[in-house]
Order: sequence, then structure tokens, then C-alpha cells
Amino acid sequence: DLLRSMADTNLFRLVHAEADGLPGLCIDRVGDILRATLLGQASRGFRKLVYDNLLTFDPHVTILEVWHTEDVRQRGELPRARLIHGEQPGDDSMRIIGLEDGLRYWCEPWQGIDTGFFADQRDNRRKLKKEAAPGQRWLNLFGHTGAFSVALASKGAQVVNVDVSKRYLDWTRDNFLLNRLDPDLDVPAALDARTYV
Repeated sequence: DLLRSMADTNLFRLVHAEADGLPGLCIDRVGDILRATLLGQASRGFRKLVYDNLLTFDPHVTILEVWHTEDVRQRGELPRARLIHGEQPGDDSMRIIGLEDGLRYWCEPWQGIDTGFFADQRDNRRKLKKEAAPGQRWLNLFGHTGAFSVALASKGAQVVNVDVSKRYLDWTRDNFLLNRLDPDLDVPAALDARTYV
């Protein structure tokens, strides 16, 4: 049902590693792409079987795979996804738009340890949206690319977004613009969250 009804949500966690009995394997849906993140060697033995099952259900889906088994700070570069099935786009650093509950988010499935969106946090964003109201001020520490902030601002709340990464704060602003949210509801703070507190 989740895969058949993607009119307002096509961005979600499909496989959640140990929680789904598949240790070391997470798969996120991002529009027409399935992005597998391999977090441990245990997934090496069964990942192809999982991909084959997914392709039986949807033979036209693109499947990407990225290994995240070491500290990226030690590598000096972000891991790049490799194409398992589907067509390679001309520019593998491209952004695509994913939908969650009608809100749009820029995602980058081809590079990095994640897509720029924590798909497993949908229920938490839904809970916060129920509590948010116009005129409120919220604080988003370690704000990443602002998915929680966009969800809160969609209800009229102003959000102070704290992240040490200027790139992530710019990405948050892009997500606000993508959803035509009032830019004054996004208050960026380029600081370590612990320093800010």
C-alpha cells in the first residue's frame, strides 16, 4: 500500500536494517529511486536477494547502493552511490525532489552517507506538526537540511535552525523556498549546537 499510494509521500524508509530483520541494510525511497545504504558486512550476503525482490514488484525503479562502513571524516570525501539497476543520469550530483505529506524536500541520493533527508523520522515530524501553530518559536538543534523546520514552518511556526554546516543551512533555505514558506520563519544560526545552547 505504501508503494502504491505515493501522491503526497514518495520519500520514506522502506527497509530499516535490524528492525526489519535485515542487519546492516537500510533502503530509502526518494521519488523514483531506491537508495540502499549498507551499514555492515552482514548485508553483503543477502542484499542482491532484497534488490531482486524489489525489482519483481517494480522493475522500472532505479536502485543505488552506497557503503557506509567507515568514518567519512577519515576518508576525506563523501561516499558515492553506485548504480545497481536503472539508468545513470548525466549528472550524478543532481538533486531531486521528494514528497512527504505534501511537503517537498531537495534530496541528493547519489552522494553522501544519507540523501539529505532522514526518512525514518516521518512520524516525529507529524507529531510536531500537530503541536505547531502560527506565532510559536521553535529551536531545531543539529538542524541538518531542515526537514523538521519545514514541517513546523508549514504550520506557521518560526524556527531557529542551528547547524555547524553552512551548506546545510543553505539547503534548509532551499527547502523553505521550494515549499513557498515565508523566509522569515527560517532563522539560521551557523554554530555548533552545543555552543549555541
